[in-house]
Amino acid sequence: MLNDADRRRLAEIERELRAQDPSFAQRLTSATPRSPAQWCGMGATGWLLTAAFTACLALLLQSGPVTVIALLAACLSMGLWAADDNSRR
Repeated sequence: MLNDADRRRLAEIERELRAQDPSFAQRLTSATPRSPAQWCGMGATGWLLTAAFTACLALLLQSGPVTVIALLAACLSMGLWAADDNSRR
């Protein structure tokens, strides 16, 4: 919880920002929340392709840890798809 002095200081910083760069302050004020698929920068399809590539690599290398990485990428892809599907409802 912020005390009164901290709130006043933050309000002063906000006023200075609005005075110095109004267009930047407006962009911050009007920012819309992004969907979960956009949070990671790469969508569910990108993570699914990464999982498929990593799984092929794991087969070629016969490596257990690389297989785990492929499974984690696949799970991330499924989670992003589910979150994006729920946000559309």
